[in-house]
Order: sequence, then C-alpha cells, then structure tokens
Amino acid sequence: MCRLRTWIRCITGKPVQILVRLHTTLQIHTPSGLQRQVTAEVPEGACVSDLVTMLPLPHIPLDEIILVCNHKVCPPDHPLQPGDIVDLIPALSGGSQQQTPNNI
Repeated sequence: MCRLRTWIRCITGKPVQILVRLHTTLQIHTPSGLQRQVTAEVPEGACVSDLVTMLPLPHIPLDEIILVCNHKVCPPDHPLQPGDIVDLIPALSGGSQQQTPNNI
C-alpha cells in the first residue's frame, strides 16, 4: 500500500479520473454483460493499490495481479496521475510439472 504521507494526500486530495482496463477473470459482471473497462475516480495522490481496493473486483490477492500503468509494469505504490490508463492483468499459472503422453 501507499506510504503514510501519500495516504494522507489520498484522503484530502481532489478527484482524479483513471481509465482502468480489466483483463480476463478481473472483468466486472453486470446485468448488461461483462465490463472490460471502467473509468474510476480516485483522490489526488492515490496509488495503484488504492485503485484496486476501490473497484468491485473478484477477490484476487494484489500480488497475483500484474499492474500496468501507461503500458509499463508498475509496483502497487505507483502514484496515479490524471488521465492514466491502468491495466489489471491476473497472473496466469497452472499446468503440470511432469509431461506425459496423456497430458500433452
């Protein structure tokens, strides 16, 4: 999460609009279908982790989401600026450690 000084700015700052693009399992289910992108309003000084906690996303630990701001991978405490584009991409895993003819 953000450092204390940044968090204090988050509480007192002006709203900032951020475009959030949601990938695969992080898409938001609504009555009209899946939402693949949303515009979020966060307080000035907010960081990416603040944004993630504000969104109605499926429960996935933050360390299992690839955070991308303006096409660059970023840490959770990356500060957001007006007009930023944030991509939230769930990290994929799985598969078998041992390959056999039956599971190839």
